[in-house]
Amino acid sequence: MSAAAKMRPTKKTGTVTIQRGNRVTTFPASPKFIKAIEEIRKELHIEPIAVNKEDRDWVTSDEAFTELFGEISKASVLVQGYRVREGWTQNELAEKLGTEQPIISAIENDRRDIGKKLAQKLAKLFHTDYRIFL
Repeated sequence: MSAAAKMRPTKKTGTVTIQRGNRVTTFPASPKFIKAIEEIRKELHIEPIAVNKEDRDWVTSDEAFTELFGEISKASVLVQGYRVREGWTQNELAEKLGTEQPIISAIENDRRDIGKKLAQKLAKLFHTDYRIFL
């Protein structure tokens, strides 16, 4: 089996990157799942992928995001991106969520975290999973 697995922690969960031949897939994973993958990798004697970007010809989604947006949280970028995609102002989004425009501004400018209840409202509004906003 010529597969390689790499664990890359993020703030609240982590990501697992699997490479089979030329195909590389990255997906979010819980710490428990990451630990299980690591145990399987060791048991099958699969070497982890090089950690340095210079040693590979691809980047993870986390690396690409950081290069594009710096230290701004993904949640902030997602809220603004979804809002702009829909053609809404911050006021319009705030009304739809039952909140105030300054809250939306603070979220989009990474000055305020999104709580679970607001994340669930955003997810329902944008037809996605609420966990992407946490």
